[in-house]
Amino acid sequence: MLNDKTIVVTGAASGIGAETVAHLKRCGAKVIGVDRYFTDQVDELIVGDLSEISSIDKIIEQMPEDIDGVANIAGLPPTAPSSLVLKVNFLGLRYFTNNIVNKMSDGASIVNLASLAGFGWADQLDQVKQLIKLNLNDDIEAFCEEHELNEAGGRSYFLSKEAL
Repeated sequence: MLNDKTIVVTGAASGIGAETVAHLKRCGAKVIGVDRYFTDQVDELIVGDLSEISSIDKIIEQMPEDIDGVANIAGLPPTAPSSLVLKVNFLGLRYFTNNIVNKMSDGASIVNLASLAGFGWADQLDQVKQLIKLNLNDDIEAFCEEHELNEAGGRSYFLSKEAL
């Protein structure tokens, strides 16, 4: 099973993240949760915001060495503001993942949860490529305006999952 394995779960406090934590704990893993909200289900909780570079940097600083796995589950729904959805669901997640790699042991794994919302990525490839060029410190609000992502219908959510 997962005895003596340390797994990081983003979005650990609710929904699929909380269920993932419970499953990992049943399998014997030590779980480090990352979330904006409190949960006592994890062995260790690091509170932070995946939409901000400074917060992500603080999260990474608190991580131990030799992490065996990362489950990137944190995400905002399509009802959240478009720029925040893109930051948390894709840009912040990518920044977090790129920076936690140095704290992972050899043979460690990374799992990113996308959902069926990402299924149409091939039809949106041009827009996906444009999002991939962005970083958290770019003007994401302007990107949303330019690509009409602030319209009703949750296009920012679908785009974040297509890019993932």
